[in-house]
Amino acid sequence: MDPEAPENPAAVHKHAAAPARAFDVRKLAIFLPSFEMGGVERMMVNLARGFASIGHYPDFVVKNAGSPYLADLPDEVNLIELDNLHRDSVAAAALYLDHAAPHAILTSKEENDEIAVRAKERSGARTRIVMRLPVHVTSRLKFKRRGPVKTWITYTKLKKILSKADSLVAVSQGVAQDISGITGIPLEKIRVIRNPVITPELKDLATAPVDHEWLLQKNTPVLLGIGRLGRQKNFEFLVKAFNEMRSRIDCRLIILGEGRRRSSLEKLVSRLGLNEYVELPGFVVNPFAYLARSDLFVLSSLWEGSPNVLAEALALGIPVVSTDCDSGPHEILQEGRYGRLVPVNDIEKLADAMICTLSNPLEPATLKEAVTEYNIVSAARAYVNILMSDGSFG
Repeated sequence: MDPEAPENPAAVHKHAAAPARAFDVRKLAIFLPSFEMGGVERMMVNLARGFASIGHYPDFVVKNAGSPYLADLPDEVNLIELDNLHRDSVAAAALYLDHAAPHAILTSKEENDEIAVRAKERSGARTRIVMRLPVHVTSRLKFKRRGPVKTWITYTKLKKILSKADSLVAVSQGVAQDISGITGIPLEKIRVIRNPVITPELKDLATAPVDHEWLLQKNTPVLLGIGRLGRQKNFEFLVKAFNEMRSRIDCRLIILGEGRRRSSLEKLVSRLGLNEYVELPGFVVNPFAYLARSDLFVLSSLWEGSPNVLAEALALGIPVVSTDCDSGPHEILQEGRYGRLVPVNDIEKLADAMICTLSNPLEPATLKEAVTEYNIVSAARAYVNILMSDGSFG
């Protein structure tokens, strides 16, 4: 026995032991060692909540339990820290599989997929691996300017990892098509399940108080951007389009989020003379209170899998404008029916779309129609059906 491992690795958890499962005695697990503060992590916590709401109480496996997102897990969900089992994530995951013997695990993000595959190969487990595909890989590599050699290496590695999956689930049809094109896996073998974006508490969070004068005293329209301050969200483009927009109408812009591009964004705002009109408050625990009080939500991304905040804005009845990036916005907005789509990096067209939407917004009830599929119970039922299956690529 490994001297660094506890006697019963499967018993290492933060929450209370799960009650008897309502539908099936087979154990399920959500496997996300690289748990951070991102959209993937929030969606996986929502899935765990959805599982519990329909009588399935999964293990939730992370490297360490330091993220505040994990506080939202139901008490019935068994939170397991791999750091308590072994210093090496693969060895710890193999110990978990051997002792807990889950029928199936759900992974998301390439690094977690790889750990799961290597752990299963090291252990004696017959656990099914279901991989959730959250990103449009081709567009990500394109905008990160990866050369042909690095792209080939990435594609080769991805093919190898995904070939080990028992089932694949994409968050959008665009992601499914992208993965099929990269790997050669037939499109009909990749299931599409919408993200579990709409939660029971979304409306309550949206009505929480906000201490921001622009939202408390609505003298001018307020636009909102939300996301990590990195290359993907392309907030420089949003600021430039907002600058063009301000030459025509008075308005304000708030961008919620934190990241390594903060300094360059602040310099751009200052250079354009927008310090009085653009604010970057940083990461906000409850962005929905800001979202519900904004006049327009803008997604300026270079690429997406399925942008959660776009669906959340629609669920709250907030008008939206989005870049027509690969791959989610086109599907969520149903080809522009529920919000204007503009080409990536076209400043003039984004400014026009924002002005037109503010002057002629769709009714909140109409906007909410777009995202009826994006609720945690519907998503949880769809995932459980795949996880409980005994076949491959089912």
